[in-house]
Amino acid sequence: MEIVEIKGLFLDKAKEFLESVESLKTIDLDVLNEGVALVDLDEIIGVISYEKFKKYGLIRYFVFKRKIVDEYILDIFNKISELAIKRDVKYLFLLVSNGDVYDLFKELGFTQFDSSNLFIEEDNISKTKYENSIVMIKEIGGSFC
Repeated sequence: MEIVEIKGLFLDKAKEFLESVESLKTIDLDVLNEGVALVDLDEIIGVISYEKFKKYGLIRYFVFKRKIVDEYILDIFNKISELAIKRDVKYLFLLVSNGDVYDLFKELGFTQFDSSNLFIEEDNISKTKYENSIVMIKEIGGSFC
């Protein structure tokens, strides 16, 4: 397995991969283009990407076809962190609504963030469809483990 930047060359394959996920209604190609993919025998089996907001990167896509070993999770997060740092991102954050996902990101060093001052567009998160989500954040600059 290898981790590749999606930029350009893998964009169409990564889009196809995400289109197979029924819960994704739309795919933002600009966001996807900033991500990385986990590839096994020329098949994408996972994608992670973020959207930049000044010094913050919001993880928008974290999708895997099958359970992968922890080593690859660490590798893919180290790669996305490396790319984000090159774009002057200091923190990665995400919204989680699933206990298993929360535990995974906690293991990766993310911590729960007070979302009372977090706004999506012009609405406080508590007044959006994400009101029950937990916001997690991690300062980047070193490795994830």
